[in-house]
Amino acid sequence: MDVKIHIAGQNWWWIDATPLVGQHASGTGAPGSTATCRRDSDYCRLIGFDDGRGYCPARQEGHPDRGTCDYAVTGGGLFWTWNDRPIAPSLPPDPEARIDPVGGWMLQVKRGASGTARACSNSWSGCRSDGQRMDCGAVVLP
Repeated sequence: MDVKIHIAGQNWWWIDATPLVGQHASGTGAPGSTATCRRDSDYCRLIGFDDGRGYCPARQEGHPDRGTCDYAVTGGGLFWTWNDRPIAPSLPPDPEARIDPVGGWMLQVKRGASGTARACSNSWSGCRSDGQRMDCGAVVLP
C-alpha cells in the first residue's frame, strides 16, 4: 500500500492510499511462518509501467477500471487508523481525522494534529517486509 500526503490544505491534510499489486506469497505470512514474497515486474510492465517497478497500482491513474480493480485487490476496500485508533464512518467521530466521503481512499487529518495515518487492505496477501504487512502503508505527520 502506498500512502502519501496528497493535499496539504489550509485546515486539513488529505492522505491518499493506493493499493499495490505484484505481491505473490507462498506460505501463510503469519508471524513465525516462512512466507516469501516476490515482485512482479512483468505484470506492472504489461499494464503500462515500464520503469522496472515490481509493485504497482492495479491500473494506471485515469483507467476506467482503476476503482473496480483497487476495490478487488483490497478485498472490498481498506481500513484507516489514526494514531492506532480505527477511523470509519460507522465509528464515533474522531476530533482529528475523518474518512474522505468520496470513496474512502483518503483520510482527512486536521492541520496541527500530529501522528501516524495508516491504511491497510481488508484482505491480506500474506506478504511481509521487515515484519510489517506489505498491504499496509503509513505516513507520519509532524
